[in-house]
Amino acid sequence: MVLVRWQTPREIWFKLNTDEACKDSGLAGCGGVLRGSHGEWIGGFAKRLGVCGAYVAELRGLYEGLLYARELGLRRIEVDVDSTTVVNVISKDDNGSRSGCALVWKIRRLMELDWEV
Repeated sequence: MVLVRWQTPREIWFKLNTDEACKDSGLAGCGGVLRGSHGEWIGGFAKRLGVCGAYVAELRGLYEGLLYARELGLRRIEVDVDSTTVVNVISKDDNGSRSGCALVWKIRRLMELDWEV
């Protein structure tokens, strides 16, 4: 067992934590929270996604979270995603599976804008 706890981001940064949930029926959702460098609540979101797999739901959570942070005008974001697959696909020159290819592309475009992620 590994103990995992929330850690504050660097000073003057905001932290985005996202996650997904999938039922046996295939219905999925995603959500996330934004906190400041002292752990203060900035905002949160939740989305129903319909039928999709965990990988696409994780990608969608990251995408929606980045959009939300952008809408709030936040410019320094530290991101926590619990899917190593998503982290690897986003950080490497790989589009991942066909089911998430468009989302990977959208996330990368968002991350290239005038902010630090």
